[in-house]
Amino acid sequence: MPLLALAFFGVGQLYPVHAETIPLTDIVRKTMALYFADSSAAAPDLPGRERLYQALAHRAQPAKISRKPSGVFVTLSRNGQSRACWGSAFPQYKTVQEATVYATLGALTKEYRYKPIGRVEWKALKPQVTVVKALEPISGLRGQNPLTDGLMLRQGSRSAVILPGEAKDATYQLVLCKLKAGVRPGEKFQLYRMIVDVYR
Repeated sequence: MPLLALAFFGVGQLYPVHAETIPLTDIVRKTMALYFADSSAAAPDLPGRERLYQALAHRAQPAKISRKPSGVFVTLSRNGQSRACWGSAFPQYKTVQEATVYATLGALTKEYRYKPIGRVEWKALKPQVTVVKALEPISGLRGQNPLTDGLMLRQGSRSAVILPGEAKDATYQLVLCKLKAGVRPGEKFQLYRMIVDVYR
């Protein structure tokens, strides 16, 4: 369906006219539906499409989520294997729902580690949204639970994040962070425990 037709006739299927309380994972699904709605999906920054993304972000009120800005990551997986993940540990948008919309678009358009997600595949993907509530500087791994806590490493201008559940133990979580950030042996770095809420 052409974008203008979608804007006037199909928008009600993607999000309601009035604000609605919905799970963050539904915001992810609605964003993907919008992205793959027609052949212009390859150019998601078209003015008309951008207005639809903004409308979705403004009208969808996430259930039991604070409206204050937060860091958000969106992970898309299939059969337990990650297909894409994008986001930021720091607030970049005014609301959690807006951050969720654009983290989803990032997972669809900016993820370089995996093959791009196709038009046929997206409906089979399982979304997960990780909302960052706090970053706590830590001097070591004591008390770090990799199943519930994320880990962020910063070294100069480089940084890396491992989300909860991506590592089986805290030591491996740190190893992955070092690899992602390109930390060399002997280089100093700062660690942060990520206190998060995970929505599946």
